[in-house]
Amino acid sequence: MTASASGTFLTRRADLAVWACVFILTSGTAGQVGVVWDEPFFWDKEDQIGAWFRSVVGSAEQRRAALSAEGLKRSWPFCIGTPHENPPVWAILGETGSALTAPLLDELHARRLASTALFSGVAAGLFVVARNAWGTIPAFAALAAWVLHPRVFTHGRIGAIDMTMTAFWFFAACAFRRACEGPRHTWAFGPLLGLAIMSKFTALVSGPANAFWALVYRRPRAWKVLAWSILLAPAVMLAVHPGWWPNPWEGISKAIDVHRHRHETQMVPTYYWGAVWPHALPWHNTLVLTFCCTPPAWVILASIGLIGFMAGKGRDPVMGWAVVNWTAMMIIRALPIAPGHDGIRQFLPTFPFLALMAAFGIATLQRLGTRLVSSDFGKTCAVYPTVLLAAATAVSVWDSREAPLSYYSELIGGLRGAQRLGLESTYWWECVTPRFLAEMNRVLPAGAVVGLSSHGNIQEVFERYQKWGKLRPDVTMLALDRYYSPARDSFRGRPPTHFLILNREGMLFRRDWPINQRFRRLLNGPAFAVVERQGVSLLALVEARE
Repeated sequence: MTASASGTFLTRRADLAVWACVFILTSGTAGQVGVVWDEPFFWDKEDQIGAWFRSVVGSAEQRRAALSAEGLKRSWPFCIGTPHENPPVWAILGETGSALTAPLLDELHARRLASTALFSGVAAGLFVVARNAWGTIPAFAALAAWVLHPRVFTHGRIGAIDMTMTAFWFFAACAFRRACEGPRHTWAFGPLLGLAIMSKFTALVSGPANAFWALVYRRPRAWKVLAWSILLAPAVMLAVHPGWWPNPWEGISKAIDVHRHRHETQMVPTYYWGAVWPHALPWHNTLVLTFCCTPPAWVILASIGLIGFMAGKGRDPVMGWAVVNWTAMMIIRALPIAPGHDGIRQFLPTFPFLALMAAFGIATLQRLGTRLVSSDFGKTCAVYPTVLLAAATAVSVWDSREAPLSYYSELIGGLRGAQRLGLESTYWWECVTPRFLAEMNRVLPAGAVVGLSSHGNIQEVFERYQKWGKLRPDVTMLALDRYYSPARDSFRGRPPTHFLILNREGMLFRRDWPINQRFRRLLNGPAFAVVERQGVSLLALVEARE
């Protein structure tokens, strides 16, 4: 083995080790994050896909039924209207991971396996990109800025859509840049772009964003990459959505129409800047939420990176590529038709590129140290701040472990500071941890009826807990719309004996549900069980009587 080959082999082993370490960490802690509002709905769709695949490999009669137009339509309800507006790649991967590991893992860990694997893949990719561009210390900074982010780390442990789209956007962007800078893999961008788009249509922006980067940085090979993508991306999009097979044009037209009118059919109120917004947020929401929801270390380093990039007149192509991709998603989320709910979730694809911007901040410090003192000083001067900042951020990850999607930066005073700024305290029910469920089992009387402060899928979340033996079966859990009529301001059927109230201001301040006034009063009173952070009640189990 030559020295070059030996070096490549060792480098690849190091990259694999990064993936493995992050995967072990992420999958090992996935069970500590409560099931979120959307997951049971997503998992039901994954089950439909699994049943379809089993029919395809079953008897000839089952196969004919599965591959018929009616069978495809029934088993692949994607891109057909709210709440089935999203494409299916996330569901295919989720079902694959679950099916492969069902004999080894419990359902919760198996359902979340695809997200944890993709999150780890992004971590390894960031390490590789930053190391090749700027060196080992910036590579570890990029890795830390991705993994040691309480909210991003949590999204990597939830079986939902956004981590899948984030990962494939990042992988596609990496493939594009690599193909533009070398003679190989010209075709790879197209399939990855197709997978990103068929995870969530927001990823359509990735193509123009990377084309713009190639134009600015004068990458003549880009036209070949884009030509291949024009051929391969649509082919992959069609291949992964069997529901489109009978009539591709009709399916694509329907998907376009659904997303043109989505902002009219799905309105999720969000509390932002002290007011409840019915759908979209003010244009500055992406900048504000990035600053407020990201640990100070990574905001500061990314700012240093941007300053260094501008001081260098934008000459670094890798940093320019990161900035363009980051900016593209930030702009899309700022549009007046973009949904504004769920914190950073809707613009999660910006965070791999933010991690690279933080890594470039470390590289900027190294260059400054080299220029002012010496080459040796420049190489080592960034080690200590990287280690210290990563350690401080690890403390934040640990402190927020029971309610990680309620993490707010220490620069604004944490969760209390966020409340003063009028930002939403929590939103997705991930704070229903194993510890909280155990406390519910302990304090609830036999036959208790618990009314939830959210509607719809949330009842299925607690039914899953009962199925897994984490919540007592004699306890009845009811979603808000199952036990309460807002028009009459009265209960339906047997009234709840207790309420479980999530401090999601976007919902609790809705005036069209009069019961919210009662929820707000009870939330601030005595509770049988509570999830609290920095003195703020995020989730409270209370008696229904006032």
